[in-house]
Amino acid sequence: MSRFQLTALALSSFALATPGVADDVSDSLTAALAAYDAGDLRTTTAQLAAATVAVSQKKTALLEAILPPVPEGWTREVNSDYSAGIAMMGGGTGTEASYSDANGNRISVNYTMDSPMLAMMIGMFASGQTMAMMGSTVDVNGVKMVDQDNSLVTVVDGRILVQINGDQTEKLLPLAKTIDWDALAAFDVPK
Repeated sequence: MSRFQLTALALSSFALATPGVADDVSDSLTAALAAYDAGDLRTTTAQLAAATVAVSQKKTALLEAILPPVPEGWTREVNSDYSAGIAMMGGGTGTEASYSDANGNRISVNYTMDSPMLAMMIGMFASGQTMAMMGSTVDVNGVKMVDQDNSLVTVVDGRILVQINGDQTEKLLPLAKTIDWDALAAFDVPK
């Protein structure tokens, strides 16, 4: 059996073993398998793409749930177009929210992952020397973030770029300290 056939068998077994769990992902994968079995590679490709989009949407929703909580007296607005923008720039998943207070202070927090455009940047965070060249580092609950003039940046789990932008570091830190770094690193892993 080919690798694709084994994958197809595993996916179809999953779909059959989990009745009532159908969703956009499993429906698209099932349709892709049926199209592949029928020799319709065009539909197979379209259905696999649809499944990929649906997985990305699920990841975005999970990431949104891990955005920092809204500080008292502030409001939060989630940018619903952020993930679509990442997808158009070569692929990936992410979320972004803007936090505003009554005085007009504004801070944005974004998480970006699986983007080929970020591969080199993410690699730079693997080296302490490179991080030091990018700016001073700040410890935020055990996570090193690079302080870059009105912006704090880090990479979590070697794959999720976290950026907090807006104002002086002292004003960004309270929001940064509310991020659940462990939950962020494991957001797409079954519990």
